[in-house]
Amino acid sequence: PDYFINFAANSFVGCSWDMAHNHMQTNCMAVLHQLEAIRRHHPKCRYYNAGSSEEFGDVIVAPQSEEHPLRPRSPYGASKCAARHLVKVYRDSYNLYAVQGWLFNHEGVRRGEEFVTRKITKHVARIFMQLQRRAEVTPLQLGNLDSKR
Repeated sequence: PDYFINFAANSFVGCSWDMAHNHMQTNCMAVLHQLEAIRRHHPKCRYYNAGSSEEFGDVIVAPQSEEHPLRPRSPYGASKCAARHLVKVYRDSYNLYAVQGWLFNHEGVRRGEEFVTRKITKHVARIFMQLQRRAEVTPLQLGNLDSKR
C-alpha cells in the first residue's frame, strides 16, 4: 500500500487497569508488527499512527506540543507512549515515513455506551420515542459527575 493509517486500539482507559497486557499487545506490539512489515516489504509506504492525549497524562502547560513531556497515568496511556517511541525509532533508524498524531476527545456512532456522551444521546433518543408513544418519560441516570482522571 502507499498509505497505512492505524486507528486500531483498545481505547477504554478504565479497562486498561484490568487488561494491561492486552492493551500493550494491541496498542504497542501491533504497531511494532506494522512498522516491521512496512520496513521489510514496502519501505516507501507512508505510515500514520493515531496517538492519544492520554500520553501526556498530567499536563504541565496547555495546549500540548510535541515537546511536552509524556506522563501517562494509565496502562492505556503507557501503551500509546510506547507506540509513539516505536514510530520515532523506525522513522529515524530506517528512514521510513512514519508519523504520529494525537487525538483528543472525539465522538462518533461507534463510541461505546459506557461513555457519558453516548449515555446522554441514547437517552435523548429514548425520551423522544417515549414522547411519541405518550409514555412516561424515564429519568436519565448518570454516575459520579465529579469523577476525574
